[in-house]
Amino acid sequence: TMFIDQQCDLMLELIDHDPTLYLEEIQLQMFHETRILVCHETVTMDLKD
Repeated sequence: TMFIDQQCDLMLELIDHDPTLYLEEIQLQMFHETRILVCHETVTMDLKD
């Protein structure tokens, strides 16, 4: 969770610094990675229960 939060924070910082960075590469890469992590954690939690 911490890692995901850091990714999101970093993303927001980059957008604040230079809104054009929000487009394409960074957006796709970071959010794709974050989605995978969230998905994985959710599945892992489901399996534990």
